[in-house]
Amino acid sequence: TAIITVSFFLFKLVKEKFGSIEAVITLILFLFTFDTLSLATDFVGTELTVMFFIIGFYFFGKNSYTKSGIFFGLASITRLYSLIPILVILVAVFLRDKKNFFKLVIAFSLIFILTNILLIILFGQDYLTPVYKYHFMKPKSAEPGFGVFYEIIKTNWFLFFSSILFIFVKDKRKLGDLLLIALVYVLFLLSLNK
Repeated sequence: TAIITVSFFLFKLVKEKFGSIEAVITLILFLFTFDTLSLATDFVGTELTVMFFIIGFYFFGKNSYTKSGIFFGLASITRLYSLIPILVILVAVFLRDKKNFFKLVIAFSLIFILTNILLIILFGQDYLTPVYKYHFMKPKSAEPGFGVFYEIIKTNWFLFFSSILFIFVKDKRKLGDLLLIALVYVLFLLSLNK
């Protein structure tokens, strides 16, 4: 159901921003990527993170910052790597609109911080070690970094190749937040190799 929900919100997001044809193309590309097809049959939790993030991004695009913050908070408690694009969005909103920044950050924090505090109280080190300390204790050589991203590109080459279609977007400003998130995330992945 997570992939169906992602499909629904992805379609709505693209249709409202770019049009129906673009939405159908986006949906086809999403549904037929290697990762989507494999996650549809093998639940690992990533699809929940993607679902929460896409719903949050949809509400972000609608300027519904409280709803957006709630879903970004849910995404962040399911996978910590979702914090990178969420932080980019938080900084972008802070620079553009301080009033809405506080709505977004409060809603996000209520979910992310309160859930983490509750889990630390309930489970202590049994929560902290596998969720947080594990990532800092990994030896550098074991850190996959950009290698994971390379594998994703290799198995989903058509999806990445089709991203060149952005040159046909008439109003490139509509892509601003997405391109910024993608750039920061790639830089983050590259930094893991150092």
